Amino acid sequence: MELALIAGFSRFRIFFVQLIVEGENMNHAYADVLAQGSGSFRLDRLVRTAGVCEGVVTGPDGIAVGTATLRHLSGHQQADTTLVDYVLEHTADLGSEVAPVLGALVEQAFADGSRRVELRCSLEDVERARAALGAGMRYEGITREPETLGRAVFSRLSHDVGTPIPPCFPELQAGGLSDGVVRLRVTHPEDARALYEEQANPEAKRFALVEPLTEWDIAEKAVRARMEWLTGPQGLMTIVDAATGQPAGKLALRSVVPPKVADVGYGVLPAYRGRGFAARALKLATTWALRGAGYSRLELGVKPENQASLAVALAAGYLPDGVRSNRLRNLDGTFSDEIHFAATESALNLVTYA
Repeated sequence: MELALIAGFSRFRIFFVQLIVEGENMNHAYADVLAQGSGSFRLDRLVRTAGVCEGVVTGPDGIAVGTATLRHLSGHQQADTTLVDYVLEHTADLGSEVAPVLGALVEQAFADGSRRVELRCSLEDVERARAALGAGMRYEGITREPETLGRAVFSRLSHDVGTPIPPCFPELQAGGLSDGVVRLRVTHPEDARALYEEQANPEAKRFALVEPLTEWDIAEKAVRARMEWLTGPQGLMTIVDAATGQPAGKLALRSVVPPKVADVGYGVLPAYRGRGFAARALKLATTWALRGAGYSRLELGVKPENQASLAVALAAGYLPDGVRSNRLRNLDGTFSDEIHFAATESALNLVTYA
């Protein structure tokens, strides 16, 4: 797509923000859109041509920090649609700064008769996702595309309240969580191979609920981990050997009903089994979730024959919470009982992580 650029902006690292506005024709003036509700950014020096409005984005000091292009599209599938593009200087985390800009644009679109505003971004564009949530845009899901990993979709309808949407999980402290032996951090795309090996080995498959994911599915899962940290439904973390920096396994938190209750899943690579890595990681994650993330209760379920996982739960301070019959599926189509465990702050012997 054509994009207006300011001379000299090539020296900056940049990111793109794209909004698709569906509704009535957008022929109104946008000169003050960015001034509304932002307090930091404005859209100036407008140049208008047929169906296109281009301008310069200026910061609080009046210095140009990027460009914006508003283009009314036409055609059978794009009627009454305005495409809005940004190119902004990218020298820091601008997610919280861009949110008021997006929010002001969305409000202007609604004032002009739009019914829906949509933003799409790559699965790794966490800053854009953070800005979208800050502008009150709801996460809808991920597109499925034949040759790429898809894109995240955010939208806001004219009747939505539009208040900022908090992230699903709060940010981890710098460097993640660590007890000096293991470290937990949000999963990176380069962890994909380790995640695949963790769930595809014979011991993992023995107690699995479903068939192992393909390498493509695992790669997508690793790429979207940082996005899902903001949007949900799960917070996927990699267990790292603190001594070597190598991935040793995974741990996932999944929000369930009722609010502020999460389900926990974990697994380690064969080379790290029997060394206490899973129990250490589980205790770190549980401590953080109950003390730092606002959860009141964490739960997990284990098949009775999975003695290693039972030992991990007990070592991490979880208490048995009953048995649910025929709850956990086996790969041969049969079902095993589930030994249910739970942890709360009052019952957990909390650790202090570095």
